[in-house]
Order: sequence, then C-alpha cells, then structure tokens
Amino acid sequence: MHTVLSREGYAVTTCGSAREALEALEMAPADLIITDLCMPELSGLDVVRALREAVDGTPILVSSAIYIPSMREETLNAGASDALGKPFTYWELLDSVSALLRGASSRSVVSCQ
Repeated sequence: MHTVLSREGYAVTTCGSAREALEALEMAPADLIITDLCMPELSGLDVVRALREAVDGTPILVSSAIYIPSMREETLNAGASDALGKPFTYWELLDSVSALLRGASSRSVVSCQ
C-alpha cells in the first residue's frame, strides 16, 4: 500500500500500531488515516474509535482481510469514512483515497497496518 500511494505522489507515514499512529498524528496532522482492522494492542474497531476521537474530521479508511457486510456497517458506525475488503485492487485503493482526499490541502497519509 505504501509503495502504491507513494508512487502516486502521496506522502505516506507507516506505523506498526495504533499507538505509533497517534504519536505520528500528534507530530504532524495527516489528511487521511488508513488502518487495518486486525491490529496489535487494540481491536480494529477500538483503533477507529481512538483515531476518531483524536483526529475528529480526518477521514479514516479501514481495510481488512476478515470482511463481511455487517463488519463494514459496524466499522462505519465506529467512525470510519470508508472500508475496503482485502484483497483490493490498485484502482479500488486509489479511488477510495482520492474520494476521501477530495478538497484536501495536501496529500499526507498515515498508514497503520
């Protein structure tokens, strides 16, 4: 994901945990946050809720290999802006990121995978 987005001109910061993502966002706000539902330390939904509370208004894109329609609804209700089931295509990723960043002043992304 990092390679695809970087190649398309996005400034991507990669984090290995929700804690790292929150620390990175304190240092420099991002225009978009991408996170997986399966994360160490917290459940994916807890990650979305924590990010939503910390960076209210910043779009959050969630991806997960364990993905069913009810999970999408639960994820969006927790505060995610969009969700992609894995595997997703290059174009699905770019379409979602582009839509979520429409009107953003820059193209900075924090990816928590």
